[in-house]
Amino acid sequence: MNACKKRVEFAPPPLLLEEPYRRQIFLSYRSANRAWVVNRYDNVRDRGHEVCLDQYPLTPDDLLISRLEEDLGKSHAGVMV
Repeated sequence: MNACKKRVEFAPPPLLLEEPYRRQIFLSYRSANRAWVVNRYDNVRDRGHEVCLDQYPLTPDDLLISRLEEDLGKSHAGVMV
């Protein structure tokens, strides 16, 4: 068994979500790290976690800071990469 799969065995199960939370994890990252972060996103989703990845289709009327604050506020934990 490779080391990555072995580590996943020890990952905690997802927490039960209660209001106001809609997901367990919010992932934020620099575009230079996108490939690595998307891989981690896939890994934690495979373990049953609800994850928000900060990729937003924006329109000129959108306020990015407001969207980030709202989604982070509805996540149990935030991970900055």
